[in-house]
Amino acid sequence: MPLPGGPADKFGNRYEAWWTISQLVRMLHGQAESIRIEDPWVTKAEFVISSGSQKEFHQAKRSHPEGKWSLASLGSPDAKVLQAIFRELAGNDTKFVFISSSDAPELRELSERARQAESVQEFEARFLAAKEVKEAFERLTKSWNKPSIETVYDVLRRIEVRTSDEHSLEEKVSYGVRALFLRDPDAVCAELRQIAENSVHRTITRDTLVARLDDRGFKLRRLARLDNAPAIVSEVTNRYLRDARKKLIRQSLIPRAATQTLLDQITNTTGSDLVLTGKAGAGKTACGVELVEALQTRGVPVLAFRLDRLEPVSTTAELGQELALEESPVLVLAAAARREAVLILDQLDAVSTTSGGSSDFLDTSNPCWLKVAVCATTSDCTLL
Repeated sequence: MPLPGGPADKFGNRYEAWWTISQLVRMLHGQAESIRIEDPWVTKAEFVISSGSQKEFHQAKRSHPEGKWSLASLGSPDAKVLQAIFRELAGNDTKFVFISSSDAPELRELSERARQAESVQEFEARFLAAKEVKEAFERLTKSWNKPSIETVYDVLRRIEVRTSDEHSLEEKVSYGVRALFLRDPDAVCAELRQIAENSVHRTITRDTLVARLDDRGFKLRRLARLDNAPAIVSEVTNRYLRDARKKLIRQSLIPRAATQTLLDQITNTTGSDLVLTGKAGAGKTACGVELVEALQTRGVPVLAFRLDRLEPVSTTAELGQELALEESPVLVLAAAARREAVLILDQLDAVSTTSGGSSDFLDTSNPCWLKVAVCATTSDCTLL
């Protein structure tokens, strides 16, 4: 049972719910380690986020009737937010995040000025020089029972005021979920909300959250972390090499002049589209294998696959899913390389079947910085 007070109707507030879900998504992105919703040891905070020894207290308020949160309204007997902030932040390194669709301009201005100042002396002499800022500072220190300026400066530097309307918050969460899952983002958000509702007073780690979602059929995309991209690209390319080598006599390569020409073209040009053509049995597959292995030896990021082994698709994203890349091949390769790379499409003549007849199917998969080598079957043997 939730403790009496705020927890019992914790998720009656849609705005607070969306902010909580946004922080669960943040955890899934690896930007926080754990969350405790309605920590009974902390007042005026919807939850506590932890990353290592660093803690963040989050307070979400949908809006203020007057359109903004003044220091007076934040410190009023009904709100008591200012008093709670000082009580929780004095004497430690904890951070406090205040989020609302209504701005808190005075508190935001003071906290930003404190972070901009390089010392408490500079803060007092330069950043509190303006009359209205000085007056706001004095009202704030009065609500905190007038501690030393060093203490106020230290606390202010750890306060963050954010402003976001509910629609923007929902939109941001949806974008974050789409980057993590291949499932309907509304379904994922509903599941995250359910997990939050069932976890009041409990600490949820990232691993626990991932496991709970996995049990309910919501598996994280492998590409949710960009540092996974190189391994995924290597898997697809190595699969291409294994299958292609099976067609070679004794699985051995005979060096070909066309391969060296391709390597020279790739090395000496930028954003080029290269096409290798030849009759059946002319050695295009062997040339492709030789090219891939040469690029790998040189440390050049390369993604290679055959188009004739794939089911018909209509978009490059679907093509990526067919290859177990989860996304457009070029986007995944770009994430893996973050510099110039090579995309090799074997059996290009199958593109009309693979793409369902779409004429611009490959246009979106070829950014100008990407060097592309294409192996295709035609009636001639030419290197373009």
